[in-house]
Amino acid sequence: MKPIKKQFMMVTASLALFSFAGFSATTASANEVEWTARTVEQVKQDVKTDDKGVQEYTIKWGDTLSVISEATGASLDTLVQVNEIQDANLIYPGTVLRFSADQKEVTVDNGTEQHSYRVQNNNEVKEVETTEATTQAAETTQAAETTQAAQATEATQTTQAAAASSSQGGYYLTVEATAYSYNEAGLSNYTADGTNLVSEPNVIAVDPSVIPLGSYVEIPGYGVFRAADTGGAIYGNRIDVHLVNLSDVYNFGRRTITIRVLQ
Repeated sequence: MKPIKKQFMMVTASLALFSFAGFSATTASANEVEWTARTVEQVKQDVKTDDKGVQEYTIKWGDTLSVISEATGASLDTLVQVNEIQDANLIYPGTVLRFSADQKEVTVDNGTEQHSYRVQNNNEVKEVETTEATTQAAETTQAAETTQAAQATEATQTTQAAAASSSQGGYYLTVEATAYSYNEAGLSNYTADGTNLVSEPNVIAVDPSVIPLGSYVEIPGYGVFRAADTGGAIYGNRIDVHLVNLSDVYNFGRRTITIRVLQ
């Protein structure tokens, strides 16, 4: 079930956390909830491994450097060198880490910048040149592209089902709309009805008394979505639209729109 939304931001923590070279941070505001460390098992559950043994992990609220090291098998000393930690109390939720199968190459991707590093025989690290980094990124993201293709297929199937449903009519409804993403720190990949947002991303959170769960809804400019989630702040004529990319979530903001509920 999707919790009440809160502002996504970089925060400080009391334990050793990631600080990436060239990235800036802001400290937590007084309105942020209390920081709670995530366990090794929680991190392991979120680590994705492809058929080549490449591990990918997206940093979440509550992560610590030592726990990520234990969960992925990456050397703690190597991670400290890779990220050139100046302030050990900084965390960057949403940053993606990729580890090669032999733990000899690490890629850090914050969504706007990507840096790849190679671990030398003396356990020191060296940043990979741009052309080499591009090649490595293409190899390590192959599994992610496969997942995206699967998501596109699921989205097409959802749209087709909704199109068939739309032939039976529908009605228009004016709502206040916001957006969210399973990539936000602290949010689950699964919705209130058990839908996996990784494989079926075109989902909205609704008040079931207004829009029944399972309904297909056409959102202007975004396509057809299925009502498959709920939330503590989603009641009455309010919806929360799931978007995969965090930048799309921020751009969506809060707006009043007229949607079509298909029948």
